[in-house]
Amino acid sequence: MKVFDFNIKKGIYSFEIDHLNSDNHIHPVIEIISASIGSFSIETNNQKEDNLVFVIIDSNKKHKITAENCTVELLMIESHNQLLNFFLTNLEFD
Repeated sequence: MKVFDFNIKKGIYSFEIDHLNSDNHIHPVIEIISASIGSFSIETNNQKEDNLVFVIIDSNKKHKITAENCTVELLMIESHNQLLNFFLTNLEFD
């Protein structure tokens, strides 16, 4: 695991992990996952999505991640973070 940022004051945590396999869990941060090599699977509410390369998981959402033969970059942002609120408010979809 590589730790790029772990800033408690700002509520921003950034990592890179090879071969991530988690159990079902919940945390109070919003999690952004991007595959730099390979793809991963995520399970939420008894639904499974495979072959993902990017996902945003809301805070307090139960999930399980399987990333075998995959390198993922994780960005965890506490929901009170003002930068996150600005980003989500200004998000546009084409």
